[in-house]
Amino acid sequence: MASGGSEKATNQPHDALFRRVFGDPKHAGSELRSVLSAEVAAHIDLEHLEPVAASFVDDNLSQLHSDLLFRTTFDGDDAYLYFLVEHQSSPDDLMAFRMLRYQVRIWDRHLKTEPATSGKTRLPLIVPVVLYQGRRRWSAPTDIAAIIQVSDHAAADLVDLLPHVRYILDDLTIIDDATLTTRPLTPAARIAALLLSPASRDTDVIVRLRTSLDDWRTVAHDEPGLLVVFFTYLLIVGDTPADRITDFAAQLGQDAKEAAMTTAQRLRDEAQAQLLASMLEARFGELDNDTRGRIEHATTDQITDWSTRFARGANSISDVID
Repeated sequence: MASGGSEKATNQPHDALFRRVFGDPKHAGSELRSVLSAEVAAHIDLEHLEPVAASFVDDNLSQLHSDLLFRTTFDGDDAYLYFLVEHQSSPDDLMAFRMLRYQVRIWDRHLKTEPATSGKTRLPLIVPVVLYQGRRRWSAPTDIAAIIQVSDHAAADLVDLLPHVRYILDDLTIIDDATLTTRPLTPAARIAALLLSPASRDTDVIVRLRTSLDDWRTVAHDEPGLLVVFFTYLLIVGDTPADRITDFAAQLGQDAKEAAMTTAQRLRDEAQAQLLASMLEARFGELDNDTRGRIEHATTDQITDWSTRFARGANSISDVID
């Protein structure tokens, strides 16, 4: 049975999809072209994005936020592109504050890793982008000045004291198919945006997927490994039956159909393994690492056999797992 990456995809499907697609510079660059004005994008080198292996999200928010950082240049000077995907079902009123805090951490890292080459130290530009995939459209302020509490009658007097730090918002809850089609996204990025939107939770998402059939065919040809990522996400997050997803995959070719079927079987195996582990713990107490590892890496036949032994009244874990 699969583990590691597949386990993360099962437990944190949004994070796994976001990182696998937008962690690729070409797909991240296409997202930037979609949310930046042409005038701003012209100053940024989006062709040579360099991924930075670091996360700046607070530990207690790691289940709700996922981030990616890329290094680039702005008119030849150092610059960064910072992506954060918001997994919460509703807007975070303090997102402007959190994004400021994350940007300060990026600047701190830059100052530590990039010593000044002259007597004057300058901070690099950071372009912050929040991708939101919740169930309700975004309503929180995108500028930190809007969440600093000052009375209305004093706001004008404090205008020079209020900090203005904004982030770019890409609210996927309000992006329709027509708008998504016109965006300068790579095929993989367009599919990922569709899946991260509420569309993936439709009872029959296939209707929406057919609108991007050409994109799916391009990915199946150029980046077939991404199909497993997409099918995994659909099967975990959505309510569309596995056979409907397999039928859709068949339109992309035999390899894609087999990938969908294999993915569905793997997820069923993982679910059965997790159920067995839970039942064993309920009866015999916490499992040791060796037993848990054997269950996680067991074959379908082994899980079926062990579950049957458990159901017949095994008296110990060793009676179940030989």
